[in-house]
Amino acid sequence: MWQNISTSNIWREYKPRRAATHGGSGTDATHCGAAIHCGDAMHCGDAMHCGDAMHCGDAMHCVFIITCFLITAITSCTNSKKKKEVQAGTNDTVSTLQVTAPTTTAASDTLAEWIGAYQKMDENYTEEKDTMVINNWWRQKLVQVERYGKPANLFTSNGGGPHGSEWNPLNDLYIVITTAQQVTGENATLALNGKQVSSVKMIKVKPASKTGTIWYGILPHDTWTKALRPTTKEDLTFMYGKEKADSMGKQHSGAPVTESVAITVKINAPGKQPIIQKGIFLAAFGE
Repeated sequence: MWQNISTSNIWREYKPRRAATHGGSGTDATHCGAAIHCGDAMHCGDAMHCGDAMHCGDAMHCVFIITCFLITAITSCTNSKKKKEVQAGTNDTVSTLQVTAPTTTAASDTLAEWIGAYQKMDENYTEEKDTMVINNWWRQKLVQVERYGKPANLFTSNGGGPHGSEWNPLNDLYIVITTAQQVTGENATLALNGKQVSSVKMIKVKPASKTGTIWYGILPHDTWTKALRPTTKEDLTFMYGKEKADSMGKQHSGAPVTESVAITVKINAPGKQPIIQKGIFLAAFGE
């Protein structure tokens, strides 16, 4: 076994002197001081010693051992260098690695020109009477309106009834409109099928992070159901466009008759053109 020997001691005591060449058996071919001596192998005692000098049974035997020692040292240095290079490369990779949040398209910083409608608590019928629960639901809905601009609502999404109507809706309607204009001193009114409903008050809300104005009003179930009328082709064209309206007319020819109510909100403000937004709510009743 190799002992812990300082290579500096080995080379310090290795003092080559003139080699004695013998043409006999070759047993005394190389003498190298008094520290390193080889017999039939490389046998080490106190230092690296096998006789009284560096004495080799075969002249090439010691050369072989010294060569192996040098190769081992060089290989060790090379591997150490490569290991450091690999580590350095790894560290460089990690240092340049950046974790970024998913990119999203920035929303507009102004409100859209839009009108929407929702049934209370987003249900056709609800027995919820806790005003705190209802107000919290509506507060969250207004946050969505401001954030997303034109979210899905009863005026744009197809319900499960004929012509995309809502089946048996028996709930209050929450009407909301937005505009990019900053309006003051306005008079906001709501009309059903062209007739103003004075009992519905439009409430103005200041957006939290966008430019513009928001209004909303609560349309009681008893009020809007009294204004229902048979759905017309003009209603469907207004909602879906002529091509889809024609297709719906043929597709639902034998279906239950749907009823509609046109809901219009008009905002009059001094020195400004009136803001008018209109939506049509479709309803179907039956089994």
